[in-house]
Amino acid sequence: MVFHRLNIYKLFEKIIYKRLEENNFIFYGESAIFFEDIHETRVLRLHASELVIDIMATRIRYFANKTYHEIAPKKHNVHKKEQTIDIIFDYCFLRGINTYQVTIKFIGNVTNNKGGLVRTSYINDKGKKSWLFIADFRGAGARRIFPCWDEPDTRTSFTISIKHDQYYRALSNTEVTDMLKVRHGKSWTHFKSTVQISPYHVMIVLHDLKHVDDSNVWCREQVKQYMEFLQSITKIAILYLKLKFNDIIHPLTVTHVVIPGFLDSGMPSWGIILYRETDIIYDEKLHFIAWKFEVAFMIARKIAHQYIGNLIAQSSWSHLWLNEGIAAFLAMKIVNQQVYPQLMDLFVVKFQHESLRLNDYYNMSLTHEIDTPSDIDSIFSFTYFVKAPIFVRSLDETLPEEILDISIGDYISKYKFKSVDTRINPLEKFFDVIQYNLMIEEPNTEYIDVTKIFTQWTKQRRFPVLKVQRVPLLNEVNVHVVEPSHENLSIYVTYITQENPDITYEVWLQQPLLYLYDINSSDWIIINVQQAGYYRVNYDYDIWQKLGNYLNSAEYFNIPVLNRAQIIDDAYYFLSTNKLDFNLFKTLTYYLSKEIDYIAWYPMFKILEQISGFFPFQQSFEVREHFRNILDNVLKNIGYLDIVEEDEFTKSLRLEAARWACTLNSQDCTTAAISNLIRFYKNPDPIWPGWKEWMYRNGMMLANNITWNEVLTAGALDNKRLEYLACSEYNNIIIGYIDRLISGYFTEIHCITIFHSIVARHAKNDLILNYILNNFEKVVPSKIEPIIALIDIINYIYSTEQIDKVNFINIHILGILINRFNQFSLKLLLIQTIADVVAFHDLGIHFSLLSLMSSTTTVTSRFLPSA
Repeated sequence: MVFHRLNIYKLFEKIIYKRLEENNFIFYGESAIFFEDIHETRVLRLHASELVIDIMATRIRYFANKTYHEIAPKKHNVHKKEQTIDIIFDYCFLRGINTYQVTIKFIGNVTNNKGGLVRTSYINDKGKKSWLFIADFRGAGARRIFPCWDEPDTRTSFTISIKHDQYYRALSNTEVTDMLKVRHGKSWTHFKSTVQISPYHVMIVLHDLKHVDDSNVWCREQVKQYMEFLQSITKIAILYLKLKFNDIIHPLTVTHVVIPGFLDSGMPSWGIILYRETDIIYDEKLHFIAWKFEVAFMIARKIAHQYIGNLIAQSSWSHLWLNEGIAAFLAMKIVNQQVYPQLMDLFVVKFQHESLRLNDYYNMSLTHEIDTPSDIDSIFSFTYFVKAPIFVRSLDETLPEEILDISIGDYISKYKFKSVDTRINPLEKFFDVIQYNLMIEEPNTEYIDVTKIFTQWTKQRRFPVLKVQRVPLLNEVNVHVVEPSHENLSIYVTYITQENPDITYEVWLQQPLLYLYDINSSDWIIINVQQAGYYRVNYDYDIWQKLGNYLNSAEYFNIPVLNRAQIIDDAYYFLSTNKLDFNLFKTLTYYLSKEIDYIAWYPMFKILEQISGFFPFQQSFEVREHFRNILDNVLKNIGYLDIVEEDEFTKSLRLEAARWACTLNSQDCTTAAISNLIRFYKNPDPIWPGWKEWMYRNGMMLANNITWNEVLTAGALDNKRLEYLACSEYNNIIIGYIDRLISGYFTEIHCITIFHSIVARHAKNDLILNYILNNFEKVVPSKIEPIIALIDIINYIYSTEQIDKVNFINIHILGILINRFNQFSLKLLLIQTIADVVAFHDLGIHFSLLSLMSSTTTVTSRFLPSA
């Protein structure tokens, strides 16, 4: 394909002026597409969306009988729903006889965020707005930029030329061959032809970013100092992949472009990688170690796509998840081996637990039917990025060691740069490679039908639940699938026992019921060792109790850490679905009092996030007490101060535990925070921002007037410090803060922050709420409408009595707010009904309704491309 200049402006002059009047950016160009027809036809069908094509300028050229021939189309039909255009000729294209060249002239829109050619702005080092133009091929975005056969199985070579303002630099998939300045302040940039790639791999960037010395990195001048980590991880990832797959062709040069505010769709491009600026900046002085791991994984994943996603074509959009899954899994291994050990365990609990949680709400089969163009965009959802790597990891756990790595290498070597025969499912090709390597490398291994079993896994809409029950009076356990029912589903079951915790037993569950023999009746059994399978496990009461007792013993570490994490996550799920007793859940989770492994704690922190919306209600007292005791105990064990030689996971555990302990009003935690705050003001040594926020937010809760005023007057005020000042638990200090707000002590902008911070922290306090309402007109900042202020207050009160206190507000405002009041009253009615009907010894129903009350049950965005 070629983009090059012709005098096409006149063809679209009216359309161009119309769109410019509408303040739209546009682009125009020409495509020259070479093809050979595989069957006789008079119709040339191409993908095109939101493009205006000059059909009268369209021409077909071919060479026959030593002569060039040129033909014009008879007519064209546009199919907006299918996003295609049919160009119809009187001439019949002959099968395999000639090579044809179709030339098409067109214009399109530059959008803000719709995909296709998009624009985004940023503030440069001179404080001025600069525009960047980027080809965003999320889903089927290529057809919005140029007419093409926009299918992932189509691969061809692209030769790209771009005419642009001389102010900009053009980047694409390959090196620049020539740059020419022409009239009217324009330049032509010509690029080398690409290797065989799909249309969605094409990339075009027009930018004025700065080049980082001795690198292939472009970014804003202001962030050049932070690019060292990007370069380091890039080198590590490339070295790992070269050693792992040494005979695979890859881009000799990869350009990295760091773009502020970029909507990263996660789609790979050959030879060029785009990053959202905020996603890759890591500074060890500013960021916590967990962010380092996130950034490293994201960079490694994009590098892996240069070796995987760009090399292997898939027969349809619905199979691109396989490339994503392999690339993400390799990124996990890169970061685990080259950046920090044990990270694979953390990735497992992050991705697998998140996928299971989402799968409880959404159907998440990996293969999708694509019926319309909109279906293409929908497959690139969070399920695509979360479940795909877990599927690949399950393959790795199921297969003998090294078989998956060998098979990935063979798969790439065999099918790189090839257009796919759409009659053959690409998954079957991958599974055939695995089957062959099993036969060659592990001839004595029991035969498994790889294609049949693993294809079933890709079609699973929901996760299976295995019920494990002990057979009375026998050393026997039975396992069966209780939900949902999957016909012909083969489940890889692994288990360990208390008697032999170091021996992993393997068996396939292929019938409705599986019997496991020789399981000592006094022992526990754990199913799904190292979380190898994608399913949940519910045990009978006896086994759960044995697991709880063992976890609370000194030998708990004999259970693998991934299974300790699994027990916590599964137990919470069954509690929330009213299938596990709350007292049993307390027994299982109480062992965390002595657990110092962050991996095992991770699901507990996610549970706290999910139920945090329940904590302000009185009915949560027993739950809060239970978790607070656990957190206090583990913090007594590891302390509140980081030790230099400690591992990073212990530091992560300490900070997360301290945050939640203070959230649950731990006296020990707030005492530690106020001690640190006083020490900081006496000796202001550098402190990491995460601990600084914890220290201020929680230390201010018990700070006296002297300390509170020291913080208030310590230099220029910013919004963060104003928020911290609102954290005091002393009514006289908060009322004094409100009085300063009324007096005009603060700027109007600061008043907004202060008002919201006080409301968020103290609206549930009757004394403070009364003071705000009695001085409502004076307290509400002039920049906030009264109705907005009332909505803010309602969001943070938790009783019908407090709602009644706003009845003095003008009836007109109440009328506007009636819908909001009704919604909130419904929430109060729900929690009150639960309290009246369900005793606290059976909290399962409480937890099953938390999704209605919690504001923290959103998708964990860090697993996805930034939006």
